[in-house]
Amino acid sequence: MSVIAEFTVPAEEFALGRALKRDSKMEIEFERTVPSRTDRLPFFFVWDCSDYEAFEREARKEPEIEELALVERFDAGALYRVKWTEHVDEFIQAIMQADATIVEAVGNDETWSFELRFPDSENVSRFQSELREYEMGVRVNRIATELDAKSAESYGLTDPQREALLAAFRRGYFSEPRAVSLSDLAAELGISSAAATGRMRRAVRTLIANTLLRDDDA
Repeated sequence: MSVIAEFTVPAEEFALGRALKRDSKMEIEFERTVPSRTDRLPFFFVWDCSDYEAFEREARKEPEIEELALVERFDAGALYRVKWTEHVDEFIQAIMQADATIVEAVGNDETWSFELRFPDSENVSRFQSELREYEMGVRVNRIATELDAKSAESYGLTDPQREALLAAFRRGYFSEPRAVSLSDLAAELGISSAAATGRMRRAVRTLIANTLLRDDDA
């Protein structure tokens, strides 16, 4: 049975750490993917960045990045495609070795938060052993079978996602007309509007996947 695990990594110990350090409001979110040797983490979003050109200059200084290209710019952020060098970040190397899927990966100026899906508990143990070998400052927040993660009230939602959805429902965000704006919800949650947008999007996607989506719909 597959296993869901949540980890937190200091920003400076993962790719793009320096770029995140220059802007305390900025948030980076990687697209859900299975890292492979040929195409590892090719896309990521940047939310709430004060200076995208400065971010791009700083990101290109990362030793792991060979090429960085802007795909699309929109109100809340931007989407980038990245080509990594042969030097693989140690954390990503450990993910690849454990055949894990990145369900969610979000970073700010302090930490990277990962939600990973592993084929079984043995792969989780292999992943943790790799991290100990690399001597990375990784904190394990939660490990559960996917069945447990989808059970009861969680439906696969992280605590911040559940908090955001409940706050939006109680304050009338889903009412017609809306009784509260997303920026107001963001202020209540203590996060930026861009971060709230990303959190709500991920929460709704997770909720649909774990309640309405059938196996043959995936």
